[in-house]
Amino acid sequence: MGTLWPVDRLNLVFLAFEAVLQLTRLRSTNGGAWWLLFDFGSMAVVLLLARATRSTSLHRAALVRLVHGMITVPLAFTQVGLLIAASGGHDYAAELASCDRSLFGGTDPLQWLEQFAHPVLTEALQVSYTLYLLLPVATVVALACRADAMTIARSLFSLLGIYYLSYLGYHLVPASGPNIHNNFGPLVPCEINPQLRHIFIDPLEGLWLTADLRRFIFNAEITKQDCFPSGHVAVAAACLVYAFRCGRRVGLAFLPLCLGVILSTVYLRYHYVVDLIAGLLLAWLGIVVLEGWHRRMERRWHAS
Repeated sequence: MGTLWPVDRLNLVFLAFEAVLQLTRLRSTNGGAWWLLFDFGSMAVVLLLARATRSTSLHRAALVRLVHGMITVPLAFTQVGLLIAASGGHDYAAELASCDRSLFGGTDPLQWLEQFAHPVLTEALQVSYTLYLLLPVATVVALACRADAMTIARSLFSLLGIYYLSYLGYHLVPASGPNIHNNFGPLVPCEINPQLRHIFIDPLEGLWLTADLRRFIFNAEITKQDCFPSGHVAVAAACLVYAFRCGRRVGLAFLPLCLGVILSTVYLRYHYVVDLIAGLLLAWLGIVVLEGWHRRMERRWHAS
């Protein structure tokens, strides 16, 4: 295999893209100079790791890239949030809410879902939504323990591609969620000016942890304009596929959490239904299209 793997090239392209954006918004982004240093430093790390793992086994080289990817992704997401906040562009929340109503014949699907609201269901889905943060980590551990080098390489390329394409979506269609634009308003004041676009009756109270977890998620979000596409849905769907690659039992163990994450996005009013649909399409793009491209690259390596 060549020195630069497809996932290395993917990382370099995305980091270069972020560096260019950072240069255009250097003065307006919080800590802009440091984030520019992060972009160039991360690109250097990609090149160094590619060179350092050139003579190691494929499996060890794949594991190194797996760990590196899981470190890069949350940092890149933080930078994306700061860049979007610095851009001050149009918020597409109204357009997404309108698309939802158009899909359902004028009915707001999030308001329609209120008929199923129950504290037990709310608690379970809020916990699922929060545990999403650990889902990629669990998937990485499963792949590292159960998958061969090429499966790890394809899955990592696909997963990072899904993350980076979702981040691109946030740049192109910055949109705040229904949890802000409703008669209950946001949990705490934020940089988004709430607009009354949804009339909810049920505040979705849980049993024990819901309120604290909801506050934690709201405060942890760097940007409140990361709705379209739903990265939660895309990553959860992809992780479920990767888990089944590690074995039927592993896949079945992941199934409740992955389904809970997907359902929670609209039930808990974090996302619009069109975000969910776009997230599923993004997962398909990563698993089918990006992995297909990776397989073609593998054939070139074997032929060379």
